[in-house]
Amino acid sequence: MKKKFLSTLLLCSLLCSCSRELPTVKMRDYITEIDLFKEQDEVKIMQLTDLHYSFFTDFQREQKYIKKLVEIGDPDIIMVTGDIILGADENTYNQFFEILEGLKNSKGRNVFYGITWGNHDRQGYFDMGFPDYIAKKHTSSDSYRLEHDYTYHGLYRHPESSLPGRSNYVVNITDGDKVIWQLYSIDSNSDHFNGITYDYDVIHDEQIQWFKDVEKETRGGDTNIHSLAFFHIPLYETAFSYDAAKRKTNPLIKEGDFGGELYESPSNIEGLKEYNLISDAVYVGYKKTDFFSVAKERGVKGMFYGHDHMNNFWALYDDKAYYDENTKTVINPNSTDDDVLLAYGTKSSIYLSDYLNQGTNTPLGANLITIHKDGSFNGRERSSNTDFKFIHLSYSEIE
Repeated sequence: MKKKFLSTLLLCSLLCSCSRELPTVKMRDYITEIDLFKEQDEVKIMQLTDLHYSFFTDFQREQKYIKKLVEIGDPDIIMVTGDIILGADENTYNQFFEILEGLKNSKGRNVFYGITWGNHDRQGYFDMGFPDYIAKKHTSSDSYRLEHDYTYHGLYRHPESSLPGRSNYVVNITDGDKVIWQLYSIDSNSDHFNGITYDYDVIHDEQIQWFKDVEKETRGGDTNIHSLAFFHIPLYETAFSYDAAKRKTNPLIKEGDFGGELYESPSNIEGLKEYNLISDAVYVGYKKTDFFSVAKERGVKGMFYGHDHMNNFWALYDDKAYYDENTKTVINPNSTDDDVLLAYGTKSSIYLSDYLNQGTNTPLGANLITIHKDGSFNGRERSSNTDFKFIHLSYSEIE
């Protein structure tokens, strides 16, 4: 299913690009605020991923489908974690944003939405800057207030700078002027040339430093502010958490704190081979980065991604947990309350190659994530009141 290729248009763009002086960027330029907690005690975030809209997409059906997901989940915010298109043109993007702008929740409000790019989002018949242009066009403000009316409801930010990627920004969800929660969008980039062929890229070191800087500036040392992170390509820790949960002896994640499966074919990615894992059916980038440990230390409670269409594994994971042979127990030095929820998004559309490669039984839908005004986030209990759950919806249910 995973066929990597470099767009001819992208290659030409890179070859033709020339260096020029970039404007000075302040941390404020990466921040959007929404005053949602002013009138409510919880905020619902719906994750859509891997839509792969194209020339062949039936947009009337897709509009109906996404409206039904919103009716079921009733989100305040939608976060789209990449691969919106594959083989498309400007009109494809235009129709997608029209769908997003037509969404309202049970409060009668427009649903706000953030875009995080995937590895396919610039592969189409348009100028390479068009995805960035249209996402910016659909962002009306850097500070949304519920008492005001806005033309567009996008959260996207991309100040022109030397920072790798195009969708690195943070959404502050506030109660008046007080930041309660943060949503980080981070571009996991696209292709990395290894000297012979192209591998998947990663969240770069410069982006990790940016995350540290913007977190420090926006929180001002307030450790009670927690956050969630959204990106496209999964981290190595996704494979590590699967291994920790599925070990035949002395698993490091207890029953009930993980679920789902890795259904993709083995990735055979060189960087994973050295870890001798139970399964490497995770299509990670070309190297392990420090993003997980850095984000965990700074209060990120959940990380959500897509990329691997058939995988639906989730786990509460601590990279410092280990099995102590002397006491015969799992030692979790940070306590289980500090585990980070790692979760695949539920693929939110089906396209031609999905039918050809994996049939029509792939679960479709969205993820629904709930955060609370008191700073709490319960990713542990799998019950009706859980703060993280899958919404499965087939096309047959809307037709």
